[in-house]
Amino acid sequence: MKRMGPHTLVKRMSGFFARQTLEKIYRFFGPATVSYIVIGAFVGVILFVIEAAFAYALQSFLIAIGVLSPAASALPKWVPVEGFYPVLAFVCVVGVLRGVFQWVQAYYLEAAAEMQRCEQRRRVVDYVFKSRSVNTGEMLSLFNEHANAAATVASQLQTVATRGTSALLMFAWMAWKAPVPSLIFVAGLGVAGVCSRSIDRRNGRVGHALLADHQAITTRIATNIRNLLLMQIYGTQEREAAVVQARLASYRDNALSYANYAGLAFAIPQIFGIFLVCGVILVVRHTGSIVPGDLISYFYLIVRFVQTVADFVRNAVGVQFYAPRVGHLAKWWADHASDGVRGRQLYGKPPSSGEKLASPVGWRLSGVGFRYETSGAPIFERLDAEIPMGKTTVITGPSGSGKSTLINIMLGNYEPQTGSIALTYQQAGETRSRPLSELRHELYEVIGYVSSEAFIVDGSIRENLCYGLTGKPTDAELEGALRKAECGFVFELPGRLEHRLTEQGQGLSAGQKQRLSLARALLRKPKVLLLDEATSNLDYETEAKLLQTLRELKEAMTIVAITHRPTFLYNADHKIEFHS
Repeated sequence: MKRMGPHTLVKRMSGFFARQTLEKIYRFFGPATVSYIVIGAFVGVILFVIEAAFAYALQSFLIAIGVLSPAASALPKWVPVEGFYPVLAFVCVVGVLRGVFQWVQAYYLEAAAEMQRCEQRRRVVDYVFKSRSVNTGEMLSLFNEHANAAATVASQLQTVATRGTSALLMFAWMAWKAPVPSLIFVAGLGVAGVCSRSIDRRNGRVGHALLADHQAITTRIATNIRNLLLMQIYGTQEREAAVVQARLASYRDNALSYANYAGLAFAIPQIFGIFLVCGVILVVRHTGSIVPGDLISYFYLIVRFVQTVADFVRNAVGVQFYAPRVGHLAKWWADHASDGVRGRQLYGKPPSSGEKLASPVGWRLSGVGFRYETSGAPIFERLDAEIPMGKTTVITGPSGSGKSTLINIMLGNYEPQTGSIALTYQQAGETRSRPLSELRHELYEVIGYVSSEAFIVDGSIRENLCYGLTGKPTDAELEGALRKAECGFVFELPGRLEHRLTEQGQGLSAGQKQRLSLARALLRKPKVLLLDEATSNLDYETEAKLLQTLRELKEAMTIVAITHRPTFLYNADHKIEFHS
């Protein structure tokens, strides 16, 4: 076996890690955005060709109007020099092509940004709607600020590709025309680049500071919105507003610093460049390395080279500035939402087994053990429990004892580390039992769910009642469900079923919103009715009427209620009680 020297080993390892990094970048940005960046490089080649043609067209035009002598120029044979109108037509064609490809560049610039913005927002939305729980402030920050930062970086990378390609080809052309002066010129710009390094470092620090400010602002505002009533009662609105305002001022100052540094990064190459251009032109003129007529095209391209390099530097600085936010988004995606961890972190609609659950459903839990990854203490150890079909089961216990965790285990949202869970149901006159994992899809189809916090969408009462239904119920069915859920107040509202609600259900009490949620659950004609503190905001008289309705429905469905209300406890057929 041939021995591998240290140099070869390092080279192969660096190549491997470079490929790994490029693969990660490709997967993060996505094929569409990367293709637009690559297209940017091709557009850069075309723009260079057009710029060179335009430089020659300018020189040809000056010959045609008698400002330059044809003998003083060495134009390519494809450039017209005789006849005013052919030259004018050539100038117009090149000018039109230049405009067309600048439009193409602008389109792909915006396309790269928008494709990237949509791709990152798609990932966040996908994660939010498939995740068991999320941080509101973090998700809003990822959806807005970080997705916009990724879009900006995508457009800047596209510009870097375009400008970088054009600049390299321009330099090659300049070096072909006048090697020594061109090398001196680029070396001078390199000195300017060294002077800009301190600006780059400061921009990096500003980018990290802006990221911290934005995350703090978003998280604080999201928390404050959820707790406005508490702050009003405690009188802390001004204090909380002052905290956010201070962060906003810090964000503003850092943003202005970035604007200042970005402007300097754009100006320095141009300031250095104009002196270098003048110096190079003087050297070329005195050494005679370029024929006098060609100085026009050389001067034009060297000025365009300076502008292109300045734009390249400005966008490169922008990439560095936004790098912390994009890095944060990339790390979140790799940790939580990428394909490699999707099955472990997220869940979607379970597959169907093809079997229908046409009777009330029960559960049988055997030796169930469960603990959260972030907690060392087990929630359940060897839990045995049964929820009988067609009965009312009440789950009670102090806060933190595991009631909500049990519901999530029963729905298959949490998978226990030990034990088994089976569904029981009637089929063809006999009681059957199958693992929960095989019937999750069918279970979701026959569950009605009501929580303590009613889910209301911005729309009419009819739209709220029909939310999640596969069919369209008749007005009689809607009114029947409303009466069963003690929602007679709906018939007193202006517009009745067409009365519009905001997403907060403005104008309705907490108890009225809970009853609307119950009516919506009953419209599903469920085989399981799951109530999570669903009567917590009702008076006892209304609750008693609802319980009478539920008793009448009990034979058609299994009722599982998490509650502390004594009226529910008195009417329970079965109880599961947890202790702290």
